[in-house]
Amino acid sequence: MTKRDKIVATDPHVCIVVHVTRHERAELLTASKIWNGFANRLLLTVVRRRAEVPFPKAMADADG
Repeated sequence: MTKRDKIVATDPHVCIVVHVTRHERAELLTASKIWNGFANRLLLTVVRRRAEVPFPKAMADADG
């Protein structure tokens, strides 16, 4: 629809943060979504917490 007047995004950044369980991911990310390239557009990471600190110490300010 904008073939004549192209819209250009300069340095676009998009961030999507999702919290999902292993079961939900397996159920929702089907084989067709993996093979059609949908999963290629996402960076899937696994993050595990080693310990929970109830009252963490304040971090020092970085001198910039």
